[in-house]
Amino acid sequence: MILKTLCFTLGIVVREECVEKCDESAQVIVTNHISMLDYIPIHLLSGCVTPGRWDAPSAWALSLKSWGHGDTLLANVRAHLSNSDTPVLVQPEGATTSGTTGLLKFESWPLETVTRVQPAVIRVWRPAMADIAVTVVAASELWDIFFYLFVPFTVFTVRYLNVVELRKDETPAHCMERIEAAIAQDLGVRTTKFTAKDKMEYEKRYLAELYRPVAIANGTAALRLQPTSAQLLRMSNQVKEVLPNVPLDAIRRDLARTWDVDLTITNILEGLVPFVPEGQGPALPSRTQRPSEDQMPASSSSSKKSVQTGSLTFQERKAKMIEEARKKYIEKHGLQVSSLSDS
Repeated sequence: MILKTLCFTLGIVVREECVEKCDESAQVIVTNHISMLDYIPIHLLSGCVTPGRWDAPSAWALSLKSWGHGDTLLANVRAHLSNSDTPVLVQPEGATTSGTTGLLKFESWPLETVTRVQPAVIRVWRPAMADIAVTVVAASELWDIFFYLFVPFTVFTVRYLNVVELRKDETPAHCMERIEAAIAQDLGVRTTKFTAKDKMEYEKRYLAELYRPVAIANGTAALRLQPTSAQLLRMSNQVKEVLPNVPLDAIRRDLARTWDVDLTITNILEGLVPFVPEGQGPALPSRTQRPSEDQMPASSSSSKKSVQTGSLTFQERKAKMIEEARKKYIEKHGLQVSSLSDS
């Protein structure tokens, strides 16, 4: 009743396909993971339980079980299956995907508890007038749930596949690869070698880049309107003309934050924008780069002198590069902008 009430509140509609392939005797159900609420349709259809993903006292009311991780999880799942006929839902990707490009690599531990599983494919659909993704990168669970309230309804379709059994000469990992390939084929996507940990690392880099500090003129932030795609393309080409060795994706990424050609050029020359140079040009040094041990001078006295000289030379070279790039840009576009040396 709690799950049905939640579905009514959030506008979740559940559909079934290929019901004739559903084997109710299978103790473990394996599906792809497309939303943090996509376990609800399976629970409503089969009455199953699933390892909890929230450490909340009310998790039991949502059919979530706090079974821990690793060996503890395996032991608890085995204990449940030996004492209950209630099936267990497992989503071996370990993290959500869009369901339109590829699947994360499936973990093989479910086949260490049973030798026969029921695969199923979960799809999600929303009306065109409110075609909002059910989840996005680095979004919290509450943030995803919040948007359910602003969509008329969300349709979850559960499509059953043929039951898969672990062969005598087959490892759990190989059998899980067969299941993963079958689900990917039904979805029309590809399998990948990326794992849930890879996605977590990507989210960390995404957030670090999103909140990376940028240089702002005169040390103050100016209010700007976000550029259109055409404006962003034009601004990217202007930066590319001044700094031809810098990839366009790195330029666009910084322009999306600064919305200013001049500031993006300054950020790149200051080493604030990480990138791999195109062509034969040398890479601009990053602030995080350090000399390797075999590049350090042997004696301490000569080391201090070399570091001081090298630091001074770099600062002078950097200032010169910034000034030349600004002059080249200003002359090309006929702008009246003061140079860095005057600011």
